[in-house]
Amino acid sequence: MSDIEWFYGEGSDRKGPHTAADLKALLADGALTLSSLVWRKGMDGMGPISDIAELQKSMAAGDRPEGAVEEFEYSTPEAGAWSRFWARNIDIAFWAIPIYLFLTPFLIPLYPQSEFLQGMVNTALIVPLGLLLEVPLMALTGSTLGKWLLGIKVRRLDGGKISARGLLRRNFLIWIYGFGLTIPVVGLVRGVLSFGRANSGKRCPWDEQPLYVVRQKPIGWVRRIFAVLALGLMVFAGDVATAIWQPSLWTNPITGRQATLPAGWSLEVIEADSGGQEFEFASDKAAVYLQRDVMDSELAFYADRMEDREEWGDLRDRKEVTRNGVPAIILLFRKTNDGIRYDVEIKVWQVGKRDFWRLTQIKPVKDAPARKEAEAVAAALEGTAPPGR
Repeated sequence: MSDIEWFYGEGSDRKGPHTAADLKALLADGALTLSSLVWRKGMDGMGPISDIAELQKSMAAGDRPEGAVEEFEYSTPEAGAWSRFWARNIDIAFWAIPIYLFLTPFLIPLYPQSEFLQGMVNTALIVPLGLLLEVPLMALTGSTLGKWLLGIKVRRLDGGKISARGLLRRNFLIWIYGFGLTIPVVGLVRGVLSFGRANSGKRCPWDEQPLYVVRQKPIGWVRRIFAVLALGLMVFAGDVATAIWQPSLWTNPITGRQATLPAGWSLEVIEADSGGQEFEFASDKAAVYLQRDVMDSELAFYADRMEDREEWGDLRDRKEVTRNGVPAIILLFRKTNDGIRYDVEIKVWQVGKRDFWRLTQIKPVKDAPARKEAEAVAAALEGTAPPGR
């Protein structure tokens, strides 16, 4: 069968003769696709490669090329759409946690206030970065966690591993055609169309040119159950990581204004003796308080009361500033607690005749990241307070 001479169509011409091995090489190089028309003596007319089982069998025969994997066999059936779907979900879940943990510190200032939009931002980043990180793993091992669990292998037509460059191109096309660039609605439509294409036995766009084959060895129920448990565990771990590390949205109950706060900050609400409320936000290294007091006083006298409180430590400076064009006063203290020195910064301003607001930052002197985070929290909380009079 390997001695059969084949011709392929190029415009109105027939190119050949070629052996099955020649056509296989042309497919691997992208010069031909499964829809390319071929012909041999005895056929009534030209037909696409995808419809000629005889030719596909001939291309699969022969010696294995260098780089082919021993357990990869052409007799192994094509991977089904559902298997590929679950393998992809396992892989995305696998990459989601490290990507999220790495990017969160940089994304805090950029996160939208809506939790729905936060989820969209996470998806838009995790999917393409996961596909990118998958390239060196597949180039080195020939598989991913999801594919390994479900017995799926992706190879060139000759059975060899796909090069890193080929994998990069393939995953880029997956991002475009499979995930629709993770654009809402577009991504859903593209995913449904790609699933339907794979479910009908057709190759997806990312496996067509050059030609790649996706096979799946039969796996037992134990391995299937393990795959389901692995996906569930990764989703659970992702939820825990989100709860611990994802920024939270806080709404000031007095003004209705919102602030996005870094993960890891707890909130305690205290009813003040003055009739106002104090919102105490704390991490394991710093704290920020936003308080509203209702009393008959003037701004300077209100600041004097804060200055006289021993709990803030030693007064280092007192400054009169403006906030949104109106007067405010900043008090700077330093105190030591459990051997750690803290700077305490208190900003006070007046809203209305009897309405005073106070923003307090308690931040370690020698911990620059903790100071920076506390200052970011303070700025976010101050944005929820009303302007001064």
